[in-house]
Amino acid sequence: MASMANAQGQRPKAGGGGGGNKFANSLPAKFKGLTTDQAREVGLLSELAVAWVGDLREGPGLDPVVDLFGPFGGQRPEVDDDDVPPGTTPPPPPEENERGLVVLSGLGRDQYTAILELCKSQKEPLDNYLAARAKLVAKLRQLRGRETKETAAEARTHEKETVELGKEMGEAEAKLAVSQAWAFIQFEAKLSADQKNYLRMLRENPKAFKLDSPAVIQTRELLATLQEPSAVQAEDMAAKMTSFLSGNAEQNAARRPHRAGTLLGKTSQKFPELTSQYLETLNPAQQDRLIQLLAAERPYTSDYVKKRLEFLAALDSLKKISTLNDKKFILAGSQMGELEARIGLAQARVFEQLRLSLSQSQLFFITQNLVPAPAKQ
Repeated sequence: MASMANAQGQRPKAGGGGGGNKFANSLPAKFKGLTTDQAREVGLLSELAVAWVGDLREGPGLDPVVDLFGPFGGQRPEVDDDDVPPGTTPPPPPEENERGLVVLSGLGRDQYTAILELCKSQKEPLDNYLAARAKLVAKLRQLRGRETKETAAEARTHEKETVELGKEMGEAEAKLAVSQAWAFIQFEAKLSADQKNYLRMLRENPKAFKLDSPAVIQTRELLATLQEPSAVQAEDMAAKMTSFLSGNAEQNAARRPHRAGTLLGKTSQKFPELTSQYLETLNPAQQDRLIQLLAAERPYTSDYVKKRLEFLAALDSLKKISTLNDKKFILAGSQMGELEARIGLAQARVFEQLRLSLSQSQLFFITQNLVPAPAKQ
């Protein structure tokens, strides 16, 4: 995904939509007039720009369509900052989807097996998406470290090829999402009335589930024996199914999980702490380039968010039909993929310009202090 705050999931907004918010106020003077959303976007762009400097290439994660099914897929336990000793880095959250674990614990053995089979059935459409995505990322990466300056003709050809690859990726993503949504709808027939009520209760009262119940403990032990799919894949699939079936489009669009994997690197869910340090390292001309990128990508990101929410609503409408026709979804996916590719291309061009404009002292500071550790190895 491109670095689109709302496209990756609805994030809690601190402060109002106008300037003067705490995010913008933590940034250098040139950025203090930004709205909350703009400041967050600058934070995401800063993360991606740093990753570009370090040539950090992270995968898309387990589930590229997680945000299309509501709030529960991809959920991980949060680490309470108050429990972390001062001066230490909080441990990463455990690789477990607690909501999905509880859902699985409420299923019968045949239903549990059906979830595992569902995960396996998604391997081919997921692999197709990942292959298409890898081609697009490789095309964007061609802009990094060119020995000769790109000519105008080369730039046009590169843009055309990038857009076509974006469309292919978007179509593959749409097929994956539709495949899962349709499978969830078919799975609902396997649920008893009591189980459906239980899933609705979990949505309405998330604190009701117990992680120390005998059923949950037994399910966790059962999941520990899995190799393919992995335990967290099974948990995420069960959580997504619950989120999709127990909520409507409006509910599932209102709060979606963060999608960390973008075309150009990984972004954090919270406003990144490195943003101010990175922006303060840049000179005024370099800061202007980032502000210009923010303005240039805004029409694309707004259109992308709109189309993704429409796609989510269309997936929900599948609950009302008996025969699947995925043509309109594939077309919508192609359109989203094109937008995503154009945003990624605009970002890659600016990030490479910024990287090449860095002085030795700027490059040293960013590399030593801001680039994540894996990229230094």
